[in-house]
Amino acid sequence: MNWRNDTIPREFDANEQLKEHVKGELMNYYLYLGKWKELEENKNRIRNRSIGSGSIIQMPDGNSSNDSVQHRIAIEIATIEQQQKIFVDKLEKICRWMDMLTLSQYKIVRVYVMRYRCKNAKVASDEIGYEKDTLYQYTIDAVDRIVSKINKIL
Repeated sequence: MNWRNDTIPREFDANEQLKEHVKGELMNYYLYLGKWKELEENKNRIRNRSIGSGSIIQMPDGNSSNDSVQHRIAIEIATIEQQQKIFVDKLEKICRWMDMLTLSQYKIVRVYVMRYRCKNAKVASDEIGYEKDTLYQYTIDAVDRIVSKINKIL
């Protein structure tokens, strides 16, 4: 596939696509947070593991490497931090979006969209004390608000 030669379909609605993207990213918040925390745990495990066998390691082709254990650990940690950056960027973007919302929108998005992923409206409604119809409308309003502010930046 060569995207440079592709054309945009007539029925493509960029604003509607952006709304779906924003809602999807909000729904993925805990996925991103979980991946970041998993990488953080791996990073801490690497930092805390015992040094063990010394500083010379046997390479698969029979060559030796005398990289220090500390050097190898630093490389592993840097690799994990590079992977984490993807999730940090996504999480920080979502936090900026959440800062754009009114308090009511924030509460609803935090619980209904982010935690329950737009499912279990009854449970979310009971938890935060809003009617289900209010959840639906405020979710739409919150996404519209974020998209409106994004469009001003673009």
